[in-house]
Amino acid sequence: MLRNPTRHAFRALRLLFVIGLTLLAAALWAAPRNVILMVGDGMGSDIVAAAGAYQYGARYHTFGGDQRLVLETLTGRYYTTTHSTNGAGYDFTWEDGSPEYPKKNATDSAAAATALATGVKTYNGAINMDDQRRPLVAITALARQSGLKIGVVASVRFYDATPACFAAHNVNRGNATAITHEMLMVTQPDVLMGAGDPDSAPADHDTGYLNQVQPTAAGQLPTVAWGTDGGWGGHTNRLVPLYCQGKGSEAFANYAFRVRDFEHGLVSVVDNTAVFQVMKRALPVESLVVAN
Repeated sequence: MLRNPTRHAFRALRLLFVIGLTLLAAALWAAPRNVILMVGDGMGSDIVAAAGAYQYGARYHTFGGDQRLVLETLTGRYYTTTHSTNGAGYDFTWEDGSPEYPKKNATDSAAAATALATGVKTYNGAINMDDQRRPLVAITALARQSGLKIGVVASVRFYDATPACFAAHNVNRGNATAITHEMLMVTQPDVLMGAGDPDSAPADHDTGYLNQVQPTAAGQLPTVAWGTDGGWGGHTNRLVPLYCQGKGSEAFANYAFRVRDFEHGLVSVVDNTAVFQVMKRALPVESLVVAN
């Protein structure tokens, strides 16, 4: 019996088409639909404890209760380093327990956000520039290459250091007008929300850090003591908590290591540059990504 070669070729092509659609559907199903990074600028464990004391009073788990903030219920929890290239890394012993250690060569928001956005550590004040003042590629640019929409939303001025690192480049975070121009006229995120006058350069915040947080009652501010007077700029080299959940977030385990920290004890730690790496792995079209 003679076989029709055209019919068999058509069947083979149809089978390959079905297999291709199946693989594509599986890839799309496995990929995260959205990648959302929320940065509590300057938010360390002490701020989380203060928020819990305000929300739940003595029922908050830090004070012996059983209540947790929503972010503390996420499936993944790590601590991240924050140091910039201005410092000498992070000493998990705090120089044998020196309370002055966190002040030394601390990062600022610009360097820390650049590490989050590009996976590269840099000098304090840099907006997506490396130590040689060369521009870096941010995760938002890679996401746009992959066909995704991008957005930057801030509760402060949108051109301030942390949001700016996801949509601009500049050698100095104080160059507010140039940063604003690049965000609005060049990068043009699909969503850009914030507030502020581009003719006034953003000032750094002097917040220090809290200790001796004690609850009063739910809905009332806790009593606190300042770990510093804030006069040195408010930033520290302390580890900060990272909470994560959803498809792709399990990749943080590939970058984590266990270590005993002076402040937190035995914890799982990732470098803040790992945030970029995990987000990059979640992009749907890996072939379009050009890493720093």
